[in-house]
Amino acid sequence: MADEQQRFEGIRSIAVIGAGISGILATKYLLQAGLDVTVFERNEKPGGVWLYDEKKAPEPPYSVTEPLEASQALCPWYKEDNQQDGIISAEDALKHAPPGACYDGLTNNFSLATIELKDLPWLWEIPMTTPECPDHASEWTTHRNVLRYIQKAATQVGMQDRVYYRTLVERVKKGGDKWKVTTGTLIPIVSENTEEEKFQISHRKWEFDAVVVASGHYNTPRLPSIPGLVEWRETYPERVEHSKSYRHPQKYSGKNILLVGAGTSSTEIARELGPLVQKIHQSGRGSRFDLPLDFIPENCQRVAEIESFGTLQKVAESLTAKGHIPGKVTLKDRTVLNDIDIVIVCTGYHFAYPFMPDLHADNGFANVDVSKVLVKDGSCTLNLHKDMFYIPDPTLAFGGISQFISTFSFFEYQAMFIAEVFSGKASLPSQQEMRRIYEKRLAQKGDTRLMNGRHDEEVPYVDELIELINASNPARRVEGFSPKWHAARDAGKLQKIRARFAREKVERERKELAA
Repeated sequence: MADEQQRFEGIRSIAVIGAGISGILATKYLLQAGLDVTVFERNEKPGGVWLYDEKKAPEPPYSVTEPLEASQALCPWYKEDNQQDGIISAEDALKHAPPGACYDGLTNNFSLATIELKDLPWLWEIPMTTPECPDHASEWTTHRNVLRYIQKAATQVGMQDRVYYRTLVERVKKGGDKWKVTTGTLIPIVSENTEEEKFQISHRKWEFDAVVVASGHYNTPRLPSIPGLVEWRETYPERVEHSKSYRHPQKYSGKNILLVGAGTSSTEIARELGPLVQKIHQSGRGSRFDLPLDFIPENCQRVAEIESFGTLQKVAESLTAKGHIPGKVTLKDRTVLNDIDIVIVCTGYHFAYPFMPDLHADNGFANVDVSKVLVKDGSCTLNLHKDMFYIPDPTLAFGGISQFISTFSFFEYQAMFIAEVFSGKASLPSQQEMRRIYEKRLAQKGDTRLMNGRHDEEVPYVDELIELINASNPARRVEGFSPKWHAARDAGKLQKIRARFAREKVERERKELAA
């Protein structure tokens, strides 16, 4: 097999983990290929990261910065000792299916033309103009409309006949020629005592020929190791939070905000907070992932990376809602901030697969077979062929982990190719060749966020998949990105965002004058 193409002709049953857009698309094309698909989704409906929940997700202890340990701290059922049937509280149920990162004002940041799926035109008939997106509705819309589109895709696929909702995948491990999957399903307990909501958790063991992981990478917050941050969080948990907990700007009105990080989530939150807060300090590292300065609002200042959160002063009485946090933040350029009311940690998320702990090496590669590790420090997913197939055993596949791309449409082509491979129509290179391709990319990108980043690679990447798909089935040719997709992409994402911000500023000033 080492020098030959790999073709899988005995796969029949497949588990899909996650019912976000990647899981929906994987289900669609696997079913079209005639395979038996079972979908597991920890929430009670499809939608993934676009599901909005007013409740805030629990945050891991700020002393925990490794991806696997943080995931297990958030959800105890990832540890085998806890995988027992029983009755759990509503608080524990929130750990079983925590709310995602979607906040009330979230909009898409890619043109709708670039996320439109092949067999499902965007829902142009739905009302697009909203307070968050006052005009140019062909480009921007709210998370509610994006969710509606995703859920229509789920219905079109027939997801409701294949999915187990409120079901957490707790363990995935290969045993013999089968993937052994353990799940825990929550069932609400109907009781006359409505003040105390409880759930029955029931576990089940499954076997599958293959697994597609489509669980996303906005689950486990990445927390920075900055001296003093743990003390600040433990002392003022309502004043120090990860951006995953952000929901509305109103609670921050009149405050001074420190945003840790200068990437996408930090900048989007800064723009929401700008009209309401006193001032914002946005701390960046000067990395390639920091967004341009002209994206932040006028009352936001980009400052240097944080050196430390200082020792908190003792106060005579509890900190009131009007007081600053009684401590200083020292930046690496020696600037000191001493007027901070709220800290929002916008440092992103770990790649983490806590249901496969044996494939984590959070503490480095000592005494570990590096050719089998999926996650080292959470920056990327390792040992995958083309961000999809686990090289040691390609019957384990991943959908939707590529970054810096146009998401839905890109993930659709990945789903097509996974279905072609698992149905035995398309083949993969030998393990030796996949390893060579992977090692070449690893040498270029490093085990960093760039490893799974496909910015500026979308078109050649998809063209390669299309060529392989069409070679496996010449009678049913698949087309690549549409002319509309190319036109929207070539128009320039950053220029469109700048134009949107300019329109929002004019509209805001008009309202201020009218008031």
